Amino acid sequence: LSGLWEVGTGLESVVQVNTLFPNIASLDYSAVVGGQSNTSAGPLSAIIGGQSNTVSAEASAIIGGNDNIIATGATGSAIVGGDTNKVVLGNDSGIFAGSLNLITGDTSVVLGGRANRVNATRSGILGGVLNYIQLGSDYSTIIGGNTNTIHPGSTFSSIIAGENNELTGNASVIIGGGGITGTSDNTVYVPSISFGNEVSRWRLQELDIGDWNMDST
Repeated sequence: LSGLWEVGTGLESVVQVNTLFPNIASLDYSAVVGGQSNTSAGPLSAIIGGQSNTVSAEASAIIGGNDNIIATGATGSAIVGGDTNKVVLGNDSGIFAGSLNLITGDTSVVLGGRANRVNATRSGILGGVLNYIQLGSDYSTIIGGNTNTIHPGSTFSSIIAGENNELTGNASVIIGGGGITGTSDNTVYVPSISFGNEVSRWRLQELDIGDWNMDST
């Protein structure tokens, strides 16, 4: 190699030269393309652009952003953009944009937002701030909102928007509102519903979807 490229310290590894802020490719078949102060320390891993990003896991990648980390054990994971995001022990997981987001569960995802955490398997958070899917809450999602939590064992559950909402029931949903705690299985929780000019309110009460027929015919 010559010119803008040099051999890394790992077998068949390569880095794009940056004399002021060097990039490092320290394990076998790793690469760093562009950016500055990036370290690809996982076999078969790569970093493309960005600053101060680190990949220590096998077959993983970071594209852009800064201060992002994919730790050892997070095999096959990716971070695209954002800053100070981390994937730790979450195989085949990904964070896309946002900041201070964390994944520790396998096959999980965070799309944007800030300070969101997914510790469960096959779960995801889309945007919002300080939302948390805890360990054991597999196949669950949080969409937007602020400081919403799906607690351990609450599988196949979702929180959609709102703030300070909490779920402990399985296969349940909270839609909007604030300060709602859902403890029952197979239940939908809402703060209020408006049908045309009429408003029906269920404050922290349960909607039994099995009995809720909205057929207008």
